[in-house]
Amino acid sequence: YEAEDDLTLRLLVDTSTSMGGPKLRHAARIAAALGFVALVRRDIVTLHTFPLARPAPRFTGRHAAAALFGMLDGLEADGDTRFAAAVTDVLGRPGPRGLTVVLSDLLTPEWSDGLTRLPAGGGDVTVVHVLDPTELAPDLTGDLDLVDAETGEVLPVSLAPEQLREYERTARAWVDDVAARARAGGAAYVRTFVGDDLENLLLSTARAAQVLR
Repeated sequence: YEAEDDLTLRLLVDTSTSMGGPKLRHAARIAAALGFVALVRRDIVTLHTFPLARPAPRFTGRHAAAALFGMLDGLEADGDTRFAAAVTDVLGRPGPRGLTVVLSDLLTPEWSDGLTRLPAGGGDVTVVHVLDPTELAPDLTGDLDLVDAETGEVLPVSLAPEQLREYERTARAWVDDVAARARAGGAAYVRTFVGDDLENLLLSTARAAQVLR
């Protein structure tokens, strides 16, 4: 994140059901840190959530940090992901060009379409892919009932070790595809897991992706 005249930092935070619990808290902490940097540098910060909330709160100046932190702390995960619609909404809002940061697990069929649309609004785009480590390497074997986080649908499954290894290969391939498509569309990409150290994420990983300069 690098300050420029009349720059707006748009924080687009996924508050769908799949982001519930530790993932949303992790995303909120990252958004708070980035937002604070922007406010200290006297830039505008807007906070968008999807499912969509209107109007998007707008924050300016260091004194607005407490209000931004309070709003992020109060976010709750509820509803289906409407990623592509949220992107369209953000792009349609007036204001100066700036940096749009998307914080999401992207567990939606619309993720590719949404990422494709984001750079169309001008300015820089960063995708912060928020995941739980167990989503890529679950500690599961035997007979289980899997519950869809968004729909509540229950799916009985029986997992053998070889099936679990195949799942892990598929999951890794998916996150790598997300990263490749984000970068191909002109967006910076940062992958983070619940439990990652925030300071290391911002000062090392985010700098390497040129989110912070």
